Amino acid sequence: GDGGGGDGGGGGGGCDSCLLVYGGVTMREETYTEPNGQATGQLQFSFEQPSTSARLLQYHLGSGEWEELAARGAAPMGRYRHAACAVRDRMIVCGGTIIERREDVATGFQIPISIPTSEVLILHVPTITWSIPQCLGPAPAPHAGQTLTPFADTLLVVGGFTILEDGQGAEEDLSTFHCLDTCRWEWRPLSPLGAPDFTKRSGHTAHLCWGEAGAASAPCLLILGGRDHTPFHDQAHDRHLG
Repeated sequence: GDGGGGDGGGGGGGCDSCLLVYGGVTMREETYTEPNGQATGQLQFSFEQPSTSARLLQYHLGSGEWEELAARGAAPMGRYRHAACAVRDRMIVCGGTIIERREDVATGFQIPISIPTSEVLILHVPTITWSIPQCLGPAPAPHAGQTLTPFADTLLVVGGFTILEDGQGAEEDLSTFHCLDTCRWEWRPLSPLGAPDFTKRSGHTAHLCWGEAGAASAPCLLILGGRDHTPFHDQAHDRHLG
């Protein structure tokens, strides 16, 4: 799988006795045929192309069985490298990468183009219904590979990567912090104190931690690992963060 949201780059949220998994990416084989330049005959060849999923699956913890759910509402586009978490009776999905296919004029091949999104999706778990909130405030740039951590009625979004508009689909990691108020559905950028040089990263994890006093103490967000990927001319530099 590819991405920080789970196997296949999918995102998941929980319910009382199950795990919900949405989206992801798989590879599928496609075959193309073109003339071979001779009077007769053709050349045929196959190669693998990425294909995103919009499936919604439920894993029953008690029985260990998978079930595909038929959701109501506006069906979202398939995506991967998104993030998802549970907030009360809803699963919230944020960001991710959508694949569009564009025909190459010279060859006629369908070329997959990865496009990140800043879209927010809501799955109402009791009714298995999708909806898209109209969010206020300055949303983060289209991104994927970020973390999504719930804290009370707020979601904390850290890092991820975006796609540069260089015509080559180069990825650049982000060092941004945003919060999303799920009561007002309003975005707000954050500027944490004490670490102005927070390293750009994607594919990391983020965990809400409490002190020895438990819920009575101030929580902190523990961010671990990830990569620091910065395109540079014709080369790409990766630094894996411990």
